[in-house]
Amino acid sequence: MLIRAAGPAIALCAWLFACLAHAQTTQPLRLLAQAATEQDLSLLERVLGQLSDLPAMVEVRIINARGLDARAQAARAALQTRQVDGVLWLADLPGKKLLFLSRPDQEPLLAARMPVGEDGELASSDQELAALVVRSSVQAMAAGEMLPHVAQSLDEHPTPPSPPATPQDSKTRLHLQGMLAAQEWIDGSGTVGRSGGLLQVEALWGLLRVGAEGSLSWRKHVQAALGDIRIARHDVSAVLGAQVPTPWVSVALGAHSGAALYVRTTRSNNQQLSATGRRTTPAFFAGPDARASWSWGAIGVAIMVALDVMPGPPTFKYAGGSALQSTVYKPPVLAARVALGLQVRML
Repeated sequence: MLIRAAGPAIALCAWLFACLAHAQTTQPLRLLAQAATEQDLSLLERVLGQLSDLPAMVEVRIINARGLDARAQAARAALQTRQVDGVLWLADLPGKKLLFLSRPDQEPLLAARMPVGEDGELASSDQELAALVVRSSVQAMAAGEMLPHVAQSLDEHPTPPSPPATPQDSKTRLHLQGMLAAQEWIDGSGTVGRSGGLLQVEALWGLLRVGAEGSLSWRKHVQAALGDIRIARHDVSAVLGAQVPTPWVSVALGAHSGAALYVRTTRSNNQQLSATGRRTTPAFFAGPDARASWSWGAIGVAIMVALDVMPGPPTFKYAGGSALQSTVYKPPVLAARVALGLQVRML
C-alpha cells in the first residue's frame, strides 16, 4: 500500500521543493545570540519568539565573558570568525541590563537598556519591548537598510529606539495558515488502505491553534464472492492544540474530532441478486495529532501524523437471508494517517 503511494508522494515533494526554490530569492539572515547567564537566556528566548516568522536563522551560544568590554570583544570576534550577519549580546551594568545588536559594517546598536528590579529580575514588559526593537532592527537588516540609532561608543548609552506604535508585530497577533497535502491512511487491514488529499486551515493566536480540516480518498476495490464493493472515506473534523515556533522548525501538537463518511458503491456478480445503490455511512472518530513544519518566509513544508480512534466503525456486508449475512469489510477501531504537503501562511 505504501509502495503504491510512494510515486505520487515523491512527485509531490519534488514539486513542493521546486516551488520553494522559485519563491525564495534571498538567503535568510544568519544571527548569533551570545548569553552568559540564565537571565540572558530567558531574555533571548523572548527575542527569538519575535523573530520566529522572519527570514533569520539564529544560533544561541553560551560564553564565559564577563563585563561590558569582554562581551563587546566576544561579539567582534564572532563577527570576524563565524561569518554571521549580526550578533545579539548582553551586558550588565549596576542596576541595568543592556542589549546590543552588532553588525560587521556598523557600530553596535544599543537595542534596549532595561532596569533590574530589587529582586534581580527584569520586568516582562521591558523584555517584550526589547524583543520588539530587535525585531524591527532585523526586519531592516533583511531589507538591506542601515540600522538607526547607532551608539557612538560603548561608554555612551543613548535612549533605545522607540518600538512600533502598534502591536501589529506582536507574537500574540492572529495568524491564518493553510496546509495542502497528500495523505495516506494506514489501517492495517491490508485490503483497504487509502491514499488521498488533505486540506487544513488554522487560526493561530500565540501558542493556541484552532482549525478545521477535510480529506478525500480515492476509492478502494474490495472483491467478494457475490459482488464487488468500492469504498471511499472522506473526513471532516475540527482541530484544537498548540504550536511552538522556533527560527526554522515549528512543532504543533493537538487533538481532532469529526465525522468519517464512507461512500460505498456495489456491483453484483450474481444475476439473481441485485446491488444496492450508492450509500454514505457516517462514523465518529477522534484522536491526537502532531505536525512539524519547516518554513522559509510564508511558505514551508509540513509533515503530519495523526491517530484516528473510531469507537463504532461501520460494517459492510450483504443484506438478505441468514446465508448472506457475511461481513465484507469493517474498518478497524484504530487507524493512522500520514500527510506530507505544502504549508502557506496567509496572514
